[in-house]
Amino acid sequence: MGPLRGMPAEVYIRTDSRTALDYLIAPVTAYFRRGMREPL
Repeated sequence: MGPLRGMPAEVYIRTDSRTALDYLIAPVTAYFRRGMREPL
């Protein structure tokens, strides 16, 4: 018997571990990543 509509399910999503420094630096790295692209 497979899952039926309305049945509760548990889903585990594995992600990379991130430090607080990663969260602080993310906007800066995204800014430079967007800024260093060549115009179309």
